[in-house]
Amino acid sequence: MKKLFVLTLVLLLSIVLLKAQNTVTPVGESSSSDGIYYSLPQTVLKVHLKVKRVDYYAGPLASYADEYFGKENVQVEDNSEYSIVEISISDYSIPDADQYYYVQFKPQDLKRSRELVMSLNKAGVLSSVNDNKTFVNTPTQQVTLINEHAKINKDDLFDFVAVSPQATIVDTVVRIITVDTSNVKELTFNTRVEQKTNEELAKEVSEKIEKILHDRYFISIGYQEVAYPAGTMQYMDSQLKKRQDEYTALFLGKKVTDYEEYTFSVIPKKGEGDFSEVFCRFSKHSGVRAANSSLGEPLSINISSINTTAKMAWHAESVLKAPKESKGIYYRIPEYANVEVLYMEEKIFSDIRLMPQFGVVSFVPYAEDMQIEIHPETGAIKSVHLKHTH
Repeated sequence: MKKLFVLTLVLLLSIVLLKAQNTVTPVGESSSSDGIYYSLPQTVLKVHLKVKRVDYYAGPLASYADEYFGKENVQVEDNSEYSIVEISISDYSIPDADQYYYVQFKPQDLKRSRELVMSLNKAGVLSSVNDNKTFVNTPTQQVTLINEHAKINKDDLFDFVAVSPQATIVDTVVRIITVDTSNVKELTFNTRVEQKTNEELAKEVSEKIEKILHDRYFISIGYQEVAYPAGTMQYMDSQLKKRQDEYTALFLGKKVTDYEEYTFSVIPKKGEGDFSEVFCRFSKHSGVRAANSSLGEPLSINISSINTTAKMAWHAESVLKAPKESKGIYYRIPEYANVEVLYMEEKIFSDIRLMPQFGVVSFVPYAEDMQIEIHPETGAIKSVHLKHTH
């Protein structure tokens, strides 16, 4: 009974061409139902971006920095700034939709020669035919946002430490009571708690900073009645310095630095000219955005062929057009290309990469008991083994 094998060869194509009269044709040119499909690979580029994000959180007392801390033009609003600190490119292979082929077998000829052994990976991808090599599966790499910026609660970022935001107010009420001919004073104390204004807090914090500077000065000159060990003195000074920094941040604000990593996949297509594609947009104020966003400037990848296969291209095309029914196993002669990443028309990354889809497609002609192994990443021939026949 005839069976139709519909399989895709992406990783390892190792096919022994039997003595039977097999026919290999591009998909769509065969009406046979006795055979298998395979494809040639194409390279997908993965662009990795590492972005530095600096968030500035204005101090709660920033508006009083000039009056009570002596600093002018202190920023009073929160903001974020982004910068690209690292770019790298990796690649992986997927089937090329334009390079699928059909291998037709004749069952009656297979019976007279030898059995047909087919190896598949766990995803149902063909790895070999009539080859006992162990298949090694390459895991698929996912395109993900590796690290998202963590949100910060600003209320937890600033610490008033020993400065209380509330003040206790005591009102004294004096009543004079006349008893006979004598006057007696009666005092009544009313206590209430009121929230301090920011200006009151700013004044108190500036006094705390001045006191800490005073204490650190006396520690530095050894103006203590007790001769503390050097380690103790250093610890005391470091604790005072921490508290000083916390008070200072109430005026000058704080900066929090984080890093975000993004990965974008680009499938270069061979055309008449160079390949170019915008894969995202970037702004120093809003960070990385989608390619169709209205924010930021475009980040694009440009790919231009080095044309190492240009001289053989005309010959390969003429061979493919030759009126020959059985052309053998199709393979690729990969091409090298310049890969550049541009931001605001300025080149910020450059590399040379092997791009199979920019190369030339040809085929290995038939011969008796020929074994062919193809590089899974590029579709190029890895080895040809022609057995001696008697």
